[in-house]
Amino acid sequence: MTHGRIVIDQERVTGFMGDETRAAMAIYEVGQDRIERVWFAA
Repeated sequence: MTHGRIVIDQERVTGFMGDETRAAMAIYEVGQDRIERVWFAA
């Protein structure tokens, strides 16, 4: 989902304990040539 310079993405994150997989949300603030900020929520 996008809203202006903000992109929200659902992630599946691995590598915590053993084979555990967690769902997380990543929120990106995008500039002209790069991602400027990232926030994660699990």
